[in-house]
Amino acid sequence: MEIVGDSGQSDRVEYFGYRTLSTTQDHLLVNGRPLFVRGFIRGIKAHDHANLSNLSDAEFYDRQIRIAKDLGFNLVRWHSTIPPAKWLSACDRLGLFNQIEFAPQHKWGGGHEIFIDMDFVRDTVRATSLHPSVFAFSLGNEIHKSGGNETVREALSLIRRESPHTLILDSSGWGEFDREGNDFIVQHIAYFFPFGVHRDMFNSRDCFDINGSVRRTEDHRESSSRKGEGIQAKRHLQPVKPVIAHEVLHYVGLPDIQGLKTKFENLNVPQPKWLPKVEKLVRDKGMWDDYEDIRLAAAHFKGICMKEALERLRMSPLVTGYQMLQLFDNDRYENSNGIVDCFDEERDGIPEIFRAINGDVALLADMPTKCFCVDDTVQVPLILSQFNSDLQYADLEVEFSPADAKDDPTQLTLKDMYVARVGSYPLTTLDLNAQPTEKPVRQTLQARLTSQGKTLSSNNWTLWSFPHAEISTEELMAQPGVTHQINGEMLARLERGEKVLFLYDPAVPLEETGLPLVRDHFKPVIWDRGSQLGGRVFKHPLTDKFPHEGTIDFQFARLIEGGTKVNLDGMPAISPMIQGIDKLARDRMDVLKRNIPDFRPEVTFRRFSYLFEITVGKGRLLVCSFNLSETNLMAPEVAWFARCMLDYYSSADFQPPSRVSLKEMKQWVEGAAAQVNVEPVMNIFWEEDDQPVESVLWWEKVGIDISS
Repeated sequence: MEIVGDSGQSDRVEYFGYRTLSTTQDHLLVNGRPLFVRGFIRGIKAHDHANLSNLSDAEFYDRQIRIAKDLGFNLVRWHSTIPPAKWLSACDRLGLFNQIEFAPQHKWGGGHEIFIDMDFVRDTVRATSLHPSVFAFSLGNEIHKSGGNETVREALSLIRRESPHTLILDSSGWGEFDREGNDFIVQHIAYFFPFGVHRDMFNSRDCFDINGSVRRTEDHRESSSRKGEGIQAKRHLQPVKPVIAHEVLHYVGLPDIQGLKTKFENLNVPQPKWLPKVEKLVRDKGMWDDYEDIRLAAAHFKGICMKEALERLRMSPLVTGYQMLQLFDNDRYENSNGIVDCFDEERDGIPEIFRAINGDVALLADMPTKCFCVDDTVQVPLILSQFNSDLQYADLEVEFSPADAKDDPTQLTLKDMYVARVGSYPLTTLDLNAQPTEKPVRQTLQARLTSQGKTLSSNNWTLWSFPHAEISTEELMAQPGVTHQINGEMLARLERGEKVLFLYDPAVPLEETGLPLVRDHFKPVIWDRGSQLGGRVFKHPLTDKFPHEGTIDFQFARLIEGGTKVNLDGMPAISPMIQGIDKLARDRMDVLKRNIPDFRPEVTFRRFSYLFEITVGKGRLLVCSFNLSETNLMAPEVAWFARCMLDYYSSADFQPPSRVSLKEMKQWVEGAAAQVNVEPVMNIFWEEDDQPVESVLWWEKVGIDISS
């Protein structure tokens, strides 16, 4: 706004913004239009980084806001933090919403008490609420059972009186599903990965069972029986306020050690303490020379998992947005869980995923699996997540072809599709048919939605088709030397110059397998939970028959899920044919509760293998730790891999180039039992994969006191 004085000259220019905020049962509305919240988290020291480039505040804030908007984000949640006034002013000018969050004190024990400084809340609301970029005030992070707390109700009433034009939230993460006073719900949904058995986790309302109802907070499963007859029931809790997914997509990669060292040195900024420690650990493990390739393979896995999870989020009929942990890497600890580094520079190609499907409009594909038989017709529902109220009609362009095809792809264009409806809904169902082949084929499906010559959304997906390769566990086990245990009998076979094939069997306890195995899932590390960062596939007569681009992708999902991996730290002579990647981060409970501040090499960045071969004395050993259960062998990619492995094991090509003595192998086998079931606390939860979040009873089971 320009103010002109009596002289007709411009006296001064003022900037202002105006917006209205409201809600329905299913949507958050900005100026009466539905908004899909695409938020990220910063604030407390665990989720933010310093101004390492020594920019002015204005430059620092502008750069971060522009990066966030370029990647499709429209809101920042300030975790337990009040943002600076200059930041809010920059957001007013550039257009980024803020969720401001207080940090009340909690006291556990006999009950859950909450202490809120009402004067501080009132003063903060008065100082910040007139910024049009202030979207909501939240009382705090993960306040359980907030709906029945009188202190919370008092604070919400105070904020409502002081700022009726902003939205309010009692708790980010938890609270009863039917509590009153808040305008929307930010719900902790699960630490699962939305693929395979948990692919519908963002559609499930089970997450509301944890805090239950303001009228009923006990378990929502009930039963009644009489004279042998019975009834069992489970209540399905249905919130009547918009739901945003809490702290999602916080999947971990590996830090760019050399790149970060160079940046710190060039800017004359002291390196964080963890940086030389992780370099030493990598060097001590003998993986420094390969570290960059390992890091990029981990980045690939993180990227495909973030894409899958973001698509499942946007398909969900339950949620109307998310808050991601986090956009920017932190410089204070080693978890590389951002998609932009702590110098605000993009890396590893992951930001391109967000540019493609993190806008107002996103094309999505609902595929429970990515692997099919070559002569199957593959049905792929395309889903539209649409939050542009101005759209009416659009054209959909689809291409399908083998990834290495020399011919032009098969193309189809659907003109004038009516897309005015706001929300997420099916757009079309594609029937895909590929040419039958005698070997597996990697294929690419691409889709683009356009309107008036402008691309609204573009997305692509990789699929794999496999020839039929029927095989059973009975056939596998009938081969000479096939075993589920490396024991005295198998060592004797090797001593006689015979061959042995180890196959993992979940019925055999890990400590009885004779190998240092670690339980596994096709699920990324979630902050510090887990040990899965993807892997590398090396050129070999066996792996060359299985489609891959040198890294683990979704064609390995069913092979990995429910299987194991072998820890090769104690056997440097073995080179994996398929390598698994462990996280390079500490377990927070080691640091916070067990007074172990440093890295534990025995459970950190281990040299994992899914498939390896080794000559043992005069014998030959092939080890596969994938899940080759009878049920899994019905999947085309699992059957194909098993058939290729069995053919290789039975062929003259099975001549492992690396060698260990029988004595070395025997010592390794005898020491294996001491190396299993030694995972840190957060890994144990990740391995169990049967609860959405850690419950109080679960913490008690693993011996962690969370009351302090």
